Amino acid sequence: MHTAESAPFFQQISFLSSHFAPAFLFLSPDRRRGLQTLYAVFRVLDDVVDKGEQNPGPILDIWRNFFEKLDPQILKPIGHEKLGSAFVSVTKAFDIPMFAFNDFLVHGLLLDTQKNQFETPMDTERYCYGVAGTVGVTCLPVFGVPWQEAKDFAVRLGITVQWINTIRDVGVDAQMGRIYLPQDHLEKFGCLKEDILNRRETPAFQELIRYEAGVARSHHRRSLELLPKKWEKELLPARIMGNIYMKLLAKIEKHNYPVLTRKVSLGMIERVTATLNALWS
Repeated sequence: MHTAESAPFFQQISFLSSHFAPAFLFLSPDRRRGLQTLYAVFRVLDDVVDKGEQNPGPILDIWRNFFEKLDPQILKPIGHEKLGSAFVSVTKAFDIPMFAFNDFLVHGLLLDTQKNQFETPMDTERYCYGVAGTVGVTCLPVFGVPWQEAKDFAVRLGITVQWINTIRDVGVDAQMGRIYLPQDHLEKFGCLKEDILNRRETPAFQELIRYEAGVARSHHRRSLELLPKKWEKELLPARIMGNIYMKLLAKIEKHNYPVLTRKVSLGMIERVTATLNALWS
């Protein structure tokens, strides 16, 4: 899932460093702990792929078996049985939809081990669902929202967040030989993948990345259209997260898309401002 911030198992999420943290502040302690456990599971799984495991397949298979049977002892060979126990407690407390974890593995992480580039926008969108839309769906019950009633919103918001991550991480991904932007879009603007992989700034790349920012904004607009008004209050943490990532995109735009050479992030005051905007909207 690119290069998102690492969070060791059961370590409290730093509210000064995580883009997700402000959204957590508006949850009750038990819901916050539940969300932190889910975050830890996704983080551990993501690290299996992104931290250089020579053959992540067997470890992912163990987790897939665990998600099917929800027996923490299945994770004992890889030392994650305590995390598994906490996860089982959370799934029972909040009725978490398990299909989303399988989709996270199959449509997200496994693609990272098999593909370094996607051909069409739909390919990239499916990947964004796999690594981020699925996360949004699992969060819904923790927010107090039946997942069936807000799934479309959560998926579209997840795609928005991951599309912005894709823009932000172009240079970092290129260093790993990965391009997540659709090949169709590269061809549309005459941007050579060799230029991206070698992190060469070109006029064609600038046109491409501006276009991708517009794509991300269109996904965000669609997510707001799909926001179920009935659950608007409960979905405040999700709306905060969306605002924070849109502010991140605006910062990238303001600095003229320096994504090939550095990773843009938001400071604490910028995250607080985005949070307040969600509260006032």
